[in-house]
Amino acid sequence: MGSRTSYLMDSNSFIAPFRNYYAMGHFPSYWGWLKAIIVQPDSRVKVPLAVYEELTLGGDDLSKWTQGNLQGITYDSDTIEVWAKFGEIINYVHNSGCYYGAGKINWDQIGKADPLLIAIAAVKGWQIVTFEQSSGNVSPKNPTKKEPKIPDVARQFGVRCVNLYEVETAFALRV
Repeated sequence: MGSRTSYLMDSNSFIAPFRNYYAMGHFPSYWGWLKAIIVQPDSRVKVPLAVYEELTLGGDDLSKWTQGNLQGITYDSDTIEVWAKFGEIINYVHNSGCYYGAGKINWDQIGKADPLLIAIAAVKGWQIVTFEQSSGNVSPKNPTKKEPKIPDVARQFGVRCVNLYEVETAFALRV
């Protein structure tokens, strides 16, 4: 990871720590660190508007934290290049032969951040921060009914995925 690399945060990079590792009441320093790397001027860690919107739907403490700490600093990706790439990604999911049934339809939902996240990263040359894991050997010979996974589709578009721990290391900030 180069020092100039920029990162796009997936929703589960907030949700997994919130639910499994860093309860807000017990680890406020973690949440302070996360906020600090996102809100700093010229931050290389971006939260797409679509991810912000997904996170604020829950009505839980994470939703409140997101609204209180990330409102107004999200990355808006409304460009022709991003939406053209978004179309390519949706076409890939529908026509690659790797996904069928409900799995590919899931990515057609309004407000689904995953394809937009990949489109932004592909256009900008950024990396995606996600805890999502590859489905493994998904191919036209081995299709799945399950929802496409960000790492699998991102790979098709030359986008690298990293987890939050790799970002922590890149920024060498202590929690």
